[in-house]
Amino acid sequence: MVPQVGGDVGDGTSTIIWVVRHAEREDNVNKAWRHLFHSVTHLSKDDPPLSKRGQLQTKECATRFEHVHLDHVFSSPYDRCVNTAARIVRDREIPIKVEPGFSEVLCLCENPAGFQDVTSLQQSYPNVDPSYCPIFTRHQLDYAYERLRSDWVCLPRIRHTISHIVNEYSGSLLIVSHGAVIGAIHQVLTGRWNVVGQATVSKFVDTGTKNFVCEFSGDASHLSDLSNLRAY
Repeated sequence: MVPQVGGDVGDGTSTIIWVVRHAEREDNVNKAWRHLFHSVTHLSKDDPPLSKRGQLQTKECATRFEHVHLDHVFSSPYDRCVNTAARIVRDREIPIKVEPGFSEVLCLCENPAGFQDVTSLQQSYPNVDPSYCPIFTRHQLDYAYERLRSDWVCLPRIRHTISHIVNEYSGSLLIVSHGAVIGAIHQVLTGRWNVVGQATVSKFVDTGTKNFVCEFSGDASHLSDLSNLRAY
């Protein structure tokens, strides 16, 4: 049985959750970035931007979502995720809700996590919503618990974040996040962890009682280059 993740929204509106993993990172292809090149940018070591290929992948994601109605967009605060989300919504006036609850698993991050604050993100991504009140702040993240070297340590955080969102929002929701986090989203919504590649799309549909089914997971049919999508 698919686990329940929240109570009734109350308006009778069912929910579709689209989940996209961020596109390829610069440090995936440029190993010197974290050790050298990050110092000449405004980004922290744990906040690499998208690579050239990643930028192309975001354009292909945008084409995939061109005719998909979206009511709410949530993104991890890391640049690679916000950039991916911004490319997907493009000229649509959809605010991006930056949610630290969808941050990378913290054992892979600085302490505290090195993502930019909302004010800084807005300078690069005008769609970022300054009025959104996040479920977690940078300093509310459980760094001690998530220091364990396992993807699974983010599961309690993701369970709490997803439960809050499906109780507060309905309609067509887009979440842009990271590999381990998306594995945890699968676990929370369907009871089964699944790893997906970069710039891939997963779709979850509420059956009407906050029980979700996965229509597809890690779909890459919109990408022109399917090589090494790093599904781990």
